Amino acid sequence: MNPHITIDGVSRYEDVNKINALINHESVNRWTTFGENVDVSGVMESGRALFLGDEHGGFLVFNEGEGVWSVHTQFLKGHRSNALEKAKNGIAWMFVNTDCIALVTFVQYENLAAKNLSLASGMTFVRDDEQMGKKGEIFCINIKDWVRLICQ
Repeated sequence: MNPHITIDGVSRYEDVNKINALINHESVNRWTTFGENVDVSGVMESGRALFLGDEHGGFLVFNEGEGVWSVHTQFLKGHRSNALEKAKNGIAWMFVNTDCIALVTFVQYENLAAKNLSLASGMTFVRDDEQMGKKGEIFCINIKDWVRLICQ
């Protein structure tokens, strides 16, 4: 039995082989800060990461500790049309089903689609940053701001 609540089609996906294939696909990997030939098997099995989506795309989320999770968008080309709806539902899923009190994401300056998705889903700009040699911006949504958004 899955103790997690499914929110409007968003649920935990656990096929690690398909997740690894998705993350390493050329149409996804060009923006990732993870590098090439990524294998998330260990962090997924340890419970430090989870994936919300399916073999066509979704959100890889890492537990950074103390209720903070980092989110990384992973959609194949051709499967991005409902990414905003899935992002909003994924945020809800995280706040309802985990200890998450804040979701953060790093977006490279050149990745305008990810920046727009972050802002449209309710995240706000935090600061400029550099991760793994790539320059970009940090965006965040916390549980208080999420509750404010859904109550409007």
